Amino acid sequence: MNQRLFWIDLETEGLDANLDNILEAGAVVTDFDLNIIDEREWVIKPAAGWTPETLRRNNPFVHSMHTVNGLLDEVMSRGQHFTNVGLEIRTWAASHKLGVDKTDPICGSSVHFDRQFIKHYWPGFDSGFSHRIIDVSSEKEEIKRYRPKWAAELAEITATEPKAHRALADVHASLREFKFYRM
Repeated sequence: MNQRLFWIDLETEGLDANLDNILEAGAVVTDFDLNIIDEREWVIKPAAGWTPETLRRNNPFVHSMHTVNGLLDEVMSRGQHFTNVGLEIRTWAASHKLGVDKTDPICGSSVHFDRQFIKHYWPGFDSGFSHRIIDVSSEKEEIKRYRPKWAAELAEITATEPKAHRALADVHASLREFKFYRM
């Protein structure tokens, strides 16, 4: 069993992998004790002809969120084509011996959501990982139901954390939360 874990978060235009684009990906490789070994982020420019105005018309809430956090400006100034990013992520993960033999889980918070986009946009990358996931949001739901004191303690700890809605920051938040659950 690989002693490293692959963590990912995506920022997208919306909730439908068949219609909406990926705007940003953040990934972290950790050891089994959740110490960060490496991390990367990618800003992704959707297909030719896409503009922030397209997003404003289709999803004003997401447009506002990603205007405030600066992501849309970055998409326009330094965004890479999604196909190139998919290949880069796959190569980067493989350099850590992750996602190469269908045994490694993909980790994150609500990572099943991200995985829908990964399967749609980067099927070759997805196919190297196990069908299993480590999902921090599932842990959170479990804790709320079966260990309410822990849930209250975690709520106090995370209440002051900014909600950046940026991929790499969200992976870091997921890792902090998962470390709390492992206490």
